[in-house]
Amino acid sequence: MAIIPKGWALVKLGDVTRLRKSKIDPNDFPPIPFIGLEDVEAHTGELLNIKSTLGLKSAVTLFEKNDLLYCKLRPYLNKVLVSSIKGAASAEFLIFQPTPLIEQRYLQLTLMTKEFVDFTGLISSGDRPRVTYEGISKFSFPIPPLEEQKRILSIVDLVLEKTKRQTNFYQLYRILLKSINKRFLILHLMAI
Repeated sequence: MAIIPKGWALVKLGDVTRLRKSKIDPNDFPPIPFIGLEDVEAHTGELLNIKSTLGLKSAVTLFEKNDLLYCKLRPYLNKVLVSSIKGAASAEFLIFQPTPLIEQRYLQLTLMTKEFVDFTGLISSGDRPRVTYEGISKFSFPIPPLEEQKRILSIVDLVLEKTKRQTNFYQLYRILLKSINKRFLILHLMAI
């Protein structure tokens, strides 16, 4: 077993999390924002789209702003989102409420680690593998004190922002390069 830093603790997921279990029939309420499985990008934690509960036939799970949505169907897709809104989600999401023991974004990063995804692969099977809270609640991981979690998150945010800027710069560079190549081709063809 790995040595953990002083002040950190080895915990089970079930010891530091709490589920929200508010399932409703969307037809019994006015339309609210809805997040389906396809609305969370795999492996990134990014929200792709927000829809409405209008016209949905299946039960949905309510969530609050800053709740963490974890897709229990096909856990290898690694769909984990900290919500910036209040709304409803597919019942295929487990909804984790904030607790005073773990920052939601730190929990998100933990659930997106290779170790956790590998763990879910051991406790799910079939052509549509699915995990339960009871199963994943046994996952053990090291957790730092809250202030250290916040410090780690600020560093992660800084790295992600730099990476995003570099990606945007590279995409702009490629667009400009294509544009320049087209102009040279046109000038070359006009000279012939």
